[in-house]
Amino acid sequence: MQVKLITKESPFSIELIIPAAAAAVGLAWTLTKIIEKWADWKEDRAIKRLQRRSLELDIQRKEWELRQLISENIGTKLLQRYPREAQEIKERVVRDAIRLGTNEQLLIDKSETLDTINRK
Repeated sequence: MQVKLITKESPFSIELIIPAAAAAVGLAWTLTKIIEKWADWKEDRAIKRLQRRSLELDIQRKEWELRQLISENIGTKLLQRYPREAQEIKERVVRDAIRLGTNEQLLIDKSETLDTINRK
């Protein structure tokens, strides 16, 4: 099969040169599949764009939930012990949790916060 002419106008057109022998061996089916794929192309791109946006929103929601959990559970203690560094520590915890959570080689089934006190 050879392309004779492609015109990008409205409507889009493609002229093909189809050898007679190739036409007998399923070319009509192949051509039909190409046309179907072309017809669905715009919708497929829209679906993929929506799926990508949905994943981005899901990540943002999980990050927000993680920040809330950190603030509720260790935020007060951080502010008491490290008032100047508390925000930076929270950001590091969030960043590390996201990094570990997206690592496919790790499976975290339990997380625990330990209260450490410097004893002399």
